[in-house]
Amino acid sequence: MDFITLLILAILIYLVLHFGPRIFGSWMSSRVLAKVMAQPSDARRAQLDPESQYVVHITESEVSCHRPDGIVETVHWDYSKSQNSFPDRADGGGLSGR
Repeated sequence: MDFITLLILAILIYLVLHFGPRIFGSWMSSRVLAKVMAQPSDARRAQLDPESQYVVHITESEVSCHRPDGIVETVHWDYSKSQNSFPDRADGGGLSGR
């Protein structure tokens, strides 16, 4: 090999070794970052329950929420139509789970 061929080969090797990791590294890091950013939202979406699975019943004396896992949460109160105010907790109002 003559001197010019060795010089061109050396320059090409230098360019590949110097700029190759920078170009490949930024491309690879952008792909990794995109995957990392996409996974949490997909995982959160998979764990959420649709609101349509929660059934709420409202009556004059209570509100109950039937959850998809079978638990029923209830808020009840004793409200007489002759009274103009809701009773406090000592009179029987409050939160209970069934």
